[in-house]
Amino acid sequence: MSMPLWAMSLPWNIISEAAAKHKIPPYLLAAIVQQESRGKIWATRFEPAWKYMHTPDLHAKRLGISPETEQVHQATSWGLAQVMGGTLRDLGFMDHLPMACKPTLNLTFAAMHLSRLMAKHSVMAAVISAYNSGTPRKDATGAYYNQGYVDRVTKFMSDCDKIG
Repeated sequence: MSMPLWAMSLPWNIISEAAAKHKIPPYLLAAIVQQESRGKIWATRFEPAWKYMHTPDLHAKRLGISPETEQVHQATSWGLAQVMGGTLRDLGFMDHLPMACKPTLNLTFAAMHLSRLMAKHSVMAAVISAYNSGTPRKDATGAYYNQGYVDRVTKFMSDCDKIG
């Protein structure tokens, strides 16, 4: 079977390397990229409801920017995998957050985050849900609150798995 059209433009060399380094399935990382940015390297999105800041005053002072700028950057998702700035800080990213749009950095930190989520959650759907929402919460019917997201990422993974 041939590679899905959407997958052909992804940076598979970087995806494979980051996935191998952090022991996650490469198709999971590719599916996250497709869902989050459709492969757009410079994709960014401000999330005004984001409240999980990682010492913004300290990072701002160290980087020579205002605390408000650091807070906005931590509440923004960056790059191919749309990793939140606060998550990047939590994972040890010390540079200016817009630098996280660089594909190798972005995919390495996304893979690191997914690896941590996989260690915490034994079910792949829970990992996918947590990547998107922080925690894999379910409603009264047993569906994830972000079930549509989980289903789309799972379908993208399945598309890739058919070529492997």
